[in-house]
Amino acid sequence: MATVTSGINVNAQTHSYFEGTPTYGSTPVYGLDVKVGVNDAEVRKQFDYDGLERPFVMIPTKVDGQVQWQTQDLVHTGTSRTGYFGDQPVDDYALPKNVKVDLDAVRQYGIAIGMHTNNGDVWAQQSGQNFKVTEQP
Repeated sequence: MATVTSGINVNAQTHSYFEGTPTYGSTPVYGLDVKVGVNDAEVRKQFDYDGLERPFVMIPTKVDGQVQWQTQDLVHTGTSRTGYFGDQPVDDYALPKNVKVDLDAVRQYGIAIGMHTNNGDVWAQQSGQNFKVTEQP
C-alpha cells in the first residue's frame, strides 16, 4: 500500500439538509462536503505515476454493528494554482453534493482518501490515520 505524505490537501466537513420540502417536525439528514487538491509535481516526488489520478473517498457506515466502507469517486472541478508565484498547478476535486452519511460512524472512524493511478492505488493517509471531519450545524 503506497502512501503519499504531501501534495494531497483534504478539506472535509459535514452539513445537514432536508430531503424534499421541509415541514414542521422534519428531521434533517447529514451529508458530507469533501474537497481534495492534488499537486502532481509534489506527489511525483514520492510516487511514480502519469499525473492522471482518479481520487476517491471511503466513507464508513455502521450496519448491524459492523463497519462497512462505501467508496465514492470525487469529481474534477478545475485547476487552481499554488506556490509563492502561483506556479504550481493543483487539480481540484469534490464529492458530489448531498451524499448521505452515517454521522456517528464518520465521527468515530473519519474518512479515507485514495487515488487510482496508472501505477496502482495510493493513499493520502497512513493506515488507521483517517481524516477527521469538521462538523457544521
